[in-house]
Amino acid sequence: MRLGIDRADSTDIAAAAMAGAAAMISSGESPDGVRRKITTPGESTAAGLEFLQASTVASLMSDSVIKTSSAAGQLGARTKENQ
Repeated sequence: MRLGIDRADSTDIAAAAMAGAAAMISSGESPDGVRRKITTPGESTAAGLEFLQASTVASLMSDSVIKTSSAAGQLGARTKENQ
Protein backbone atom coordinates (compact mmCIF):
# COMPACT_ATOMS: atom_id res chain seq x y z
CA MET A 1 0.00 0.00 0.00
CA ARG A 2 1.35 3.38 -1.00
CA LEU A 3 -0.15 6.75 -0.15
CA GLY A 4 -2.83 5.05 1.94
CA ILE A 5 -4.64 3.56 -1.06
CA ASP A 6 -4.87 -0.21 -1.27
CA ARG A 7 -4.33 -2.14 -4.50
CA ALA A 8 -8.03 -2.72 -5.21
CA ASP A 9 -8.95 0.95 -4.79
CA SER A 10 -5.95 2.17 -6.79
CA THR A 11 -6.84 -0.29 -9.57
CA ASP A 12 -10.42 1.01 -9.61
CA ILE A 13 -9.24 4.64 -9.72
CA ALA A 14 -6.77 3.95 -12.54
CA ALA A 15 -9.36 1.96 -14.53
CA ALA A 16 -11.94 4.74 -14.18
CA ALA A 17 -9.40 7.36 -15.29
CA MET A 18 -8.41 5.29 -18.33
CA ALA A 19 -12.04 4.58 -19.22
CA GLY A 20 -12.86 8.28 -19.03
CA ALA A 21 -9.90 9.24 -21.20
CA ALA A 22 -10.71 6.48 -23.69
CA ALA A 23 -14.32 7.66 -23.91
CA MET A 24 -13.18 11.22 -24.62
CA ILE A 25 -10.77 10.04 -27.32
CA SER A 26 -13.42 7.73 -28.82
CA SER A 27 -15.77 10.70 -29.10
CA GLY A 28 -13.22 12.58 -31.21
CA GLU A 29 -11.08 14.44 -28.66
CA SER A 30 -7.35 14.26 -29.36
CA PRO A 31 -5.14 12.74 -26.65
CA ASP A 32 -3.45 16.12 -26.24
CA GLY A 33 -6.86 17.76 -25.98
CA VAL A 34 -7.81 15.35 -23.20
CA ARG A 35 -4.58 16.15 -21.37
CA ARG A 36 -5.25 19.89 -21.65
CA LYS A 37 -8.83 19.48 -20.37
CA ILE A 38 -7.86 17.49 -17.28
CA THR A 39 -4.70 19.37 -16.34
CA THR A 40 -4.97 22.42 -14.11
CA PRO A 41 -1.66 24.33 -13.98
CA GLY A 42 0.10 23.91 -10.64
CA GLU A 43 -2.11 21.07 -9.43
CA SER A 44 -1.61 17.32 -9.04
CA THR A 45 -1.95 16.15 -12.65
CA ALA A 46 0.37 18.92 -13.82
CA ALA A 47 2.93 17.97 -11.17
CA GLY A 48 2.83 14.33 -12.25
CA LEU A 49 3.16 15.24 -15.93
CA GLU A 50 6.07 17.58 -15.22
CA PHE A 51 7.85 14.78 -13.38
CA LEU A 52 7.25 12.31 -16.22
CA GLN A 53 8.43 14.82 -18.84
CA ALA A 54 11.63 15.48 -16.88
CA SER A 55 12.35 11.75 -16.51
CA THR A 56 13.18 9.03 -19.00
CA VAL A 57 9.67 7.57 -18.92
CA ALA A 58 8.72 8.82 -22.40
CA SER A 59 11.90 7.35 -23.85
CA LEU A 60 11.32 4.05 -22.05
CA MET A 61 7.73 3.88 -23.32
CA SER A 62 8.84 4.60 -26.88
CA ASP A 63 11.61 2.01 -26.68
CA SER A 64 9.11 -0.50 -25.30
CA VAL A 65 6.72 0.05 -28.22
CA ILE A 66 9.60 -0.34 -30.69
CA LYS A 67 10.75 -3.57 -29.01
CA THR A 68 7.19 -4.95 -28.96
CA SER A 69 6.71 -4.11 -32.64
CA SER A 70 10.00 -5.79 -33.55
CA ALA A 71 9.09 -8.93 -31.59
CA ALA A 72 5.65 -9.04 -33.22
CA GLY A 73 7.24 -8.76 -36.67
CA GLN A 74 9.61 -11.62 -35.87
CA LEU A 75 6.73 -13.74 -34.58
CA GLY A 76 4.75 -13.01 -37.75
CA ALA A 77 7.70 -14.03 -39.93
CA ARG A 78 8.10 -17.31 -38.03
CA THR A 79 4.39 -17.99 -38.33
CA LYS A 80 4.53 -17.52 -42.12
CA GLU A 81 7.52 -19.87 -42.31
CA ASN A 82 5.59 -22.57 -40.48
CA GLN A 83 2.52 -22.44 -42.72
